[in-house]
Amino acid sequence: MTNLLLVWTLAFLMFHFERELFWNALIGIALTWVIAKAFQLPGQFADWRERSKEEKVNNEEFFNVYQPAFEALRQKYDPKKVWNEATSVPQEYLDELRTLNRKHRWMLKRRNNMDVD
Repeated sequence: MTNLLLVWTLAFLMFHFERELFWNALIGIALTWVIAKAFQLPGQFADWRERSKEEKVNNEEFFNVYQPAFEALRQKYDPKKVWNEATSVPQEYLDELRTLNRKHRWMLKRRNNMDVD
């Protein structure tokens, strides 16, 4: 807390008595921060790429669980696969499908960007 008070006092005095020096110091501090973050950036990109690869593998594993369940549900209610947009779909099918989608909501959102009610 004392250091913060000293920095604030120094900044206040520099701003009122040495404005040019104040702005130079402020810009110098900002540039130092930007350069420090620039050196950290490649490591963050590598970590991000590694995490995204792991997420894709996990999504595919869970999709391989979801897809057969979805196909079994469709086979149960539409064995001939004749449904389209113009046909009426049974409410039981919609309820079971909604339950299945809610169960796999996070995977559908990350993999297909699909929002589930």
